[in-house]
Amino acid sequence: MKQFISLLLFIVIPVSVHAKDLKPNISGKFDVGGFSLYLECYGTQQPTVVLESGFGGYGSNGLWNKVITEVSPDSQVCVYDRAGLGRSDAGPVPFSSKDVAERLHGLLATAEINEPFILVSHSYGSYHLKMFNALYGESVLAALFVDPTPFGLMKFSAENWPAPSSSDTQEVIEFRSNDRKAYFDPSDNPETMDFEKSYEEVASANDFGAKPLIVIKATREIEPWGDWARNLPPEVEERNRAFLMESDELFLALSENSEIITAETTEHNVHWHEPKIVIENLRALINKVSR
Repeated sequence: MKQFISLLLFIVIPVSVHAKDLKPNISGKFDVGGFSLYLECYGTQQPTVVLESGFGGYGSNGLWNKVITEVSPDSQVCVYDRAGLGRSDAGPVPFSSKDVAERLHGLLATAEINEPFILVSHSYGSYHLKMFNALYGESVLAALFVDPTPFGLMKFSAENWPAPSSSDTQEVIEFRSNDRKAYFDPSDNPETMDFEKSYEEVASANDFGAKPLIVIKATREIEPWGDWARNLPPEVEERNRAFLMESDELFLALSENSEIITAETTEHNVHWHEPKIVIENLRALINKVSR
């Protein structure tokens, strides 16, 4: 599992940070169909910004606080915890990105949060918000992806293995097993998420049309596997590298009005380590859709 998470660049380091002066005007748990999700909203101005955390992360851990502090005076900003994380109840498992989108929509409706929305996601959260846009596009104005996991990377990685060979090292044997199991077996990941089903849903979901879409990427070399994986078969490493290098085109194709911006930080949690670039681009989207 450690290997799979490291490979896919979507691990969220658990932290708990709280700004003393940051107080939500809406907070609590709201029923979404037999269980409840925790929601916080700050500010009252429109449009509403909805924040989606990356895999393993949740809104109440404070990683979005710097963004919320700067943006909430000019726009309502809402953040929440997915099922089984943070202050939210556990829901039925396994679940997919479509389930996440439907639960989020139900949460916002039950909490009487006004549409329309600007969607902001971190890491694997881009899967969920692409599904939200596909299902409820009439309520979506624009989107901002913060260091997103490339769509299809997990599927590509899990399937991008040559047949087992007698020459395989123990490291390669374990890596192949962990990589494939974590993708194909929902019980093998911390959120019990069905990655395979989620990719199938997202791959067939509508894109964003002409809605403004900004992708902010962390600065990094295409070396996501770490020193422990240096003995991967060359053909596996080369294919994975090529996929990552082509991922920019996949993101640009999500909207007729898209752009990619590179942050200075090398940290995955760009919204915490370099919040200024997230704040500036989020404000740009707010101004664009408010004209």
